[in-house]
Amino acid sequence: MSLTREPVAAVPRRGFLSTLALGAAFTACQSPRSNRTTRRRPFFRTRGVVISAPDDIPNWNWPEKAHAAGLSTIATHKFPSEVARFAMTDEWHRFYADCRRLGIEIEHELHAMYDLLPRSLFEKNPEMFRMNEKGERTKDYNLCVHSKQAIAVVCENAVKYGEILRPTTGRYFYWVDDAMECAAARNAGFFRTRTRSSSWRTR
Repeated sequence: MSLTREPVAAVPRRGFLSTLALGAAFTACQSPRSNRTTRRRPFFRTRGVVISAPDDIPNWNWPEKAHAAGLSTIATHKFPSEVARFAMTDEWHRFYADCRRLGIEIEHELHAMYDLLPRSLFEKNPEMFRMNEKGERTKDYNLCVHSKQAIAVVCENAVKYGEILRPTTGRYFYWVDDAMECAAARNAGFFRTRTRSSSWRTR
């Protein structure tokens, strides 16, 4: 028996925000008495939304809307350096304080390899970067997983950004660049049992 995954249609941002707002309105319209008698513990412990930190946070009251919709977590997205810069602003500090006040957890789910392995290293150390289909080293995406030096640099920078961007859940997410593999690693069989992202959890 084979399993096939049905294609998932893209949801426009405007449609998503409208749906989230409707959910919040429905929750707000329920009476306290009804909530006490019918509300059950959610099946999913984590119910969240992923947003762009510098683009989305200033434009909407995400903590209040997430709380009203029954969400548990807000995750920031894009790149570590971008989110780290935004985390130094007053807007971020207000957002963070509102999330803590309302019991909303914060995570960071980041496409990270461009920052974890700085592209400026390519000129002196091209072997740390991925190989394209032509057999050429390129600094466009990701890294070479066979390079111990590249892995060491990635780990060092992962710790650096982890000190700046501390999730309240203890979960750290560092994603690769989607669908951009190293040809050398694939030919060596590395991607037969691969994961598309890396995450660590602390206790």
